[in-house]
Amino acid sequence: MDVNPKSTFRWKIALTAIVMLAAGILLMYHSDSLHQPWRTLMSLAYGIFVVVLGKRLQTRLSNRPDTPLVGFQIDWKELAKAAGCFVAMILWVFIALSLGGDNTAGMIILMVPCSILGIAAAYFFSRSY
Repeated sequence: MDVNPKSTFRWKIALTAIVMLAAGILLMYHSDSLHQPWRTLMSLAYGIFVVVLGKRLQTRLSNRPDTPLVGFQIDWKELAKAAGCFVAMILWVFIALSLGGDNTAGMIILMVPCSILGIAAAYFFSRSY
């Protein structure tokens, strides 16, 4: 039986991503037992670790030569798109709070566009470096 090494590597990456997601969920679930400064530091460390791991795995999947972990170039156009989506998301919150009421429909009006803009901002930010 011939096993494709690239396919095996992709499965390892998928498993690593699932484990990191589970670690983030556990960190959020058990963060109540920590004091506030430790919660903030743990969340920040988790976020930095996920970004570094994601970039490292991205270079492995694309068969590029190994690049330093901290060496990256910023794509200012993508970063500007992310900032624009973030600003639009904040503006939408203020607009939707004045339009909608304190009920389920008002929360849907608030959260659906806000979530779409937040996902778009995260997408453009992930492409910016």
